[in-house]
Amino acid sequence: MSNRFDVILNNLVIYLVKGLVFFLPLFFLPWTLEFFEFNKQALLWLAGILAAVLWLVKMVKFEKKIIFKRTPLDIPILTFLIFTLLSSIFSQDRLASFFGYSGAAGNAWFGLLALAIFYFLIVNLANADGRLTPLSLLKLLLYSYVLILLSAFLSVFGLWDKLLQKTNTFFSLNFNFLGGSLEMLALYSVVMMAVLPGIIFCCRRDGAKKASPVRNSSGGVISNGASIWLFRIILFFSLIFLVIVNFSLAWQGLAIVGCLFIFLELRNAGFKVGGLNKRKVLFFSLFIILAAAFLIFPARLSGMGKYLTGQDLSPEINLGFKDTASVIFPAFKENIILGSGPGTFSYIFSLYRPDSLNNTDLWQFRFDHGASSILEMLGTIGILGILSYLLILSSLFYLIFIFLKRGSGEEESGPASFLLVALLVLIFFQFSYYASTSTLFLFWLMLALLMVSWRVYPGWLVFKEIKLEGEKFFFKILEIGAFFFFSAWLVLAGFTIRYWLADFYARAGGETNLIKSARLNSYQGDYDIRLAKTYLNKIRSEALKPADFRDDELIQKSINSSVAWAKEATRISPRAVAAWETLGMVYRDIGSFTQGSEIWAAKSFNQASSLEPSNPVIITELGKAYLDAGQLDEAEQSLKKALELKNNYHEADFALAQLYGKQGKTNEALGILDQLGKIYKDERIYYEQGRLYYNQGETDKALDKFLKVIEINPVHSNALYSIGLALELKGEDKLALEYFKKVLELNPNNAEIKKKVEELEK
Repeated sequence: MSNRFDVILNNLVIYLVKGLVFFLPLFFLPWTLEFFEFNKQALLWLAGILAAVLWLVKMVKFEKKIIFKRTPLDIPILTFLIFTLLSSIFSQDRLASFFGYSGAAGNAWFGLLALAIFYFLIVNLANADGRLTPLSLLKLLLYSYVLILLSAFLSVFGLWDKLLQKTNTFFSLNFNFLGGSLEMLALYSVVMMAVLPGIIFCCRRDGAKKASPVRNSSGGVISNGASIWLFRIILFFSLIFLVIVNFSLAWQGLAIVGCLFIFLELRNAGFKVGGLNKRKVLFFSLFIILAAAFLIFPARLSGMGKYLTGQDLSPEINLGFKDTASVIFPAFKENIILGSGPGTFSYIFSLYRPDSLNNTDLWQFRFDHGASSILEMLGTIGILGILSYLLILSSLFYLIFIFLKRGSGEEESGPASFLLVALLVLIFFQFSYYASTSTLFLFWLMLALLMVSWRVYPGWLVFKEIKLEGEKFFFKILEIGAFFFFSAWLVLAGFTIRYWLADFYARAGGETNLIKSARLNSYQGDYDIRLAKTYLNKIRSEALKPADFRDDELIQKSINSSVAWAKEATRISPRAVAAWETLGMVYRDIGSFTQGSEIWAAKSFNQASSLEPSNPVIITELGKAYLDAGQLDEAEQSLKKALELKNNYHEADFALAQLYGKQGKTNEALGILDQLGKIYKDERIYYEQGRLYYNQGETDKALDKFLKVIEINPVHSNALYSIGLALELKGEDKLALEYFKKVLELNPNNAEIKKKVEELEK
């Protein structure tokens, strides 16, 4: 019976590992707020850690021994995990650091832990079981990539619409199973294009026939003629995809792949031209030539993607290196040792957001990742975290140096060579692009497979094995430890399922579902923000109804609920700009139903502006809140600061004009409004101009502006009433009466309008 359970556990571990390699890159679910990162992370936590726990149980319970295969990277990896754990514990947002949040879960500590565990699992299992060879796992990865690439082609050629009748999930031209970015998939494709030639060329023995199976040194079947042709087809379509996306960083990566392969070929030939495999050199030279063409002549070749697809593909919106550096370095100075915490880039972006962004098209974006994964680490995990990660990379580079120094030999044509190339280009992308769950998974998988591949080369590097067996008492302790780890996995699984259900209900939307989300995940302030906005929309909708049909009790209940949920969001996420901004919006919009909310709106927007001091929108809202509260000096100071940050922000200009109107600076106010009126056809601008002209006694000018208002909005009650007053002042009572009657139709219970109509009808 024990042997039977041993076999079952072993099979479960194998299937979990292989399933994770195949499914994680293409896994997504359209039932959560964000389809890709959160779901991939959930799969990684559940499947990856469970596989490791079951492997441990199998070794302790049934085999009564533990054989752990050490690698030279073990200590650097464990050091990295310890320092990132400390950074997460002292994080600005522990939940975000440990679990991530919807849309940006890739750098969460539990994700890093799962990846490191998966690395150790691959190192210990690969080649120990014939079903888990490096090449079999790479082939699974390539088959997964085929489906991802197919999904991208269906998107860019607009075929999802025809197949699924324009469902919201697949409508975007950028959609693919890897994520919502074609650029990210282009980089992923470059890594696959390092693996594909390795399988096509490096794993074929000299003299092997095309139709016969190709075997590795241990006798395992690597590939046959049919699958090699399949890999060639995949490689061809990968190149076509790079041409369609035309992402410069991907071309740089492809050039690096070509150069590395040629270098390895030269090295294997002893740097003698006569010993080169010319077919390989020519093939990889084509990589370099193609990449160089698109890098040197980007303008001339930029239209090839549209020519092939008939579509204009919108580029991914990312933060530049300069702006990333301007955010990271002050954050690093503030938290040198441990940083702000993994997954908290959005916080430091808001706090140190550069003023220069206000003069670009990106000024309204809040970014949750930087331009470079490595650069982002500097601010989020501090000096200890980044040094421990660089220790992993430097240790790897040292091992690569030893490997290359050994000299040439037939064995270098095996998996180690192309795994090395794939890993180096992945590291290049970490320095030059942000990381996602899929690319991080690819990095750790390639790293583990490279360690496994190096282990079969004797004589150059010692890979130790730790064997634990013997005393019953010792294994009783290990059994307790295995039970503890399984229990910990169950707790993690429980949290993961709760958080997934919370996101599921939030995606469904609606008051009831959002309340479920907030209860299932009481640590995620985003659900409370959504609830506060839901109740705020109820208030706005009810307020638009005529007085006779308005439910005042519903309005009051919605006000209480909106304020309560917005406050809860600020309690849960006190450093989140969006939470304080939402609370300010709530207080601002309930001003017509409550007294004194303007002061609380100002306090909320002031807190939001302290968390994002370079955002002109928040500072403008702060100025408007001060204006509503009658704090005119503070309002002027805030509005002028907003215009300093963004001098063409018309909301701040308009609010400043209103302020000048209240201060009696009519000419200054009209000067601003006249300039705005030349640029924007806005009913608010025309109405404010008309009001100021009317107060100055310039009735004709006022009437002209009010008439422009109702051209835009025929049911603008204040403008209709003001037109009536202006006409009455000019002695045109009959025409004025018509406008007052229109106002009365819109406001049947307004006593002042009724009185005015009755007076003019006499």
